[in-house]
Amino acid sequence: MSQALDPRPPVVTASADAGRPSRRNLTLLAVVAAGYAAAQLALGMHRVFLGWDEILYVTQFSREVPPGFMDAPRAWGVPLIVAPVAALDASTEVIRGYVIALSSIGVFYAFRPWLRLRDTSAVPLAALLLCTLWVSVFYGNAAMPNMFTALCTVAAVALFVRAGLVAGAPEAGPAIAGLVAAFGVMSVVRPVDTVWIALPLVVTAFLSRRRRLQRLGAILAGSAIGWVPWIIEAHLRFGGLLPRVAQIARWNGDGLHVQVLRHLQSFGSGTLLCTSADSTCGRVTVGAGLVWFMLTVLAVTGLLALRGSAGRRPALIAVMVAAANAVPYFFFSQLANPRFLLPTYALLALPAGEGLRLLSRHLRPVGPAVAAGIVVLLVAAQLTMAHGMAREMREARREGIQQAHAISRLPVRPPCVIYGTNAAQIAYLTQCRYWRRYVHGVPRRAPAREIEPIFDRMRARGLQVVVVTRSKRSRDFPAGWRHMRLRPDRGWHAHLPPP
Repeated sequence: MSQALDPRPPVVTASADAGRPSRRNLTLLAVVAAGYAAAQLALGMHRVFLGWDEILYVTQFSREVPPGFMDAPRAWGVPLIVAPVAALDASTEVIRGYVIALSSIGVFYAFRPWLRLRDTSAVPLAALLLCTLWVSVFYGNAAMPNMFTALCTVAAVALFVRAGLVAGAPEAGPAIAGLVAAFGVMSVVRPVDTVWIALPLVVTAFLSRRRRLQRLGAILAGSAIGWVPWIIEAHLRFGGLLPRVAQIARWNGDGLHVQVLRHLQSFGSGTLLCTSADSTCGRVTVGAGLVWFMLTVLAVTGLLALRGSAGRRPALIAVMVAAANAVPYFFFSQLANPRFLLPTYALLALPAGEGLRLLSRHLRPVGPAVAAGIVVLLVAAQLTMAHGMAREMREARREGIQQAHAISRLPVRPPCVIYGTNAAQIAYLTQCRYWRRYVHGVPRRAPAREIEPIFDRMRARGLQVVVVTRSKRSRDFPAGWRHMRLRPDRGWHAHLPPP
């Protein structure tokens, strides 16, 4: 294993041109990054209203909308990233446009270090494979941590390898600094994932004698940027690090769970939130199976193509980190959300790009046509699904907007608190708070009759309480609560306590 990870490739010299990517491949990578932004805008992703988690992050620095409760699994990276636009109380289109710009620029700078390791068309191809997955298109505009984590992971692996190849300390400096920055951003937005992503790199650094201490120090220093405040917050708000981790475990589902099939189901059906309460995460589609199969086959082909070359080591490390990121979601969580595997897809795309390049260059004369056909098939299928997801989400989240407009016509004004169906979207648009009931750190729904004392305490603080449901459910409410139908043609209802 140590020989595979440290095959002693020739070190890079200190010349000015050492490791400089070609203009052609840099241009191709820039085209992919720009196309990533264009695809999201063309599919109307910027018009999809904010989801529950996004509203939680955006409201932390909003001037007009009260902030949501940052529960145990959350980190402050995404609120800080979107703070420049959130502080302006920007529209959905502005927020999404801002994140689209960041993610597209991030694609270019995440894959650019790989061109210093492998200055071939395989790198732009890898970026293309990642950027056209429906889950990448859907979350590239989202105020969520997963795409940022994926891009930081891609950059971190390349910078880690690069730092071990250069000949002298002055040339290693930028790679070490970049490694600190990549792990810094990653740990701020998704600290727990950082541990799994760092683990294979730490093992590799120990097995290698090239700049062992510098690379280990860079990983630890970058990880500390996010972990130190996360641990401090754990002691201030959750009773300590272990209680916070225990809350996260209860949230995700304690114990060992084999979730591979459910992840395939969620990827194929577009199920954005699949919990332990769901008996299935959707059906396994041919398209999802084909993407997983082709990505795996192309990655294996790429590793075989790199056998005996200096490019095999970084590709092997990328595959190990991809597997490490998937382990907690495949086996230690009952949640099966497609976005969790974005770092895995991003890293597997790198050897897969090498596999496509091998097909194109070595299977003459049909190789280029076969490689192009595979790319076109995958891109067309995934962008079609992304289009359908965008349309579905626009329709689904339009309900929250319509509910908010209906509630704004009621005698409901800030300060107020919303509980129930689409609470976050309604609260964001009406400038109210939204509330979730937590049991041992995990959100749990309850009828209003059961939690009436909590609502009474809210009212005593001057908050106007509104409970939103999909049906009238009059028996769920104490005597004296007022019922109002939000729209005569839809089953949306608002319930207000006695005046």
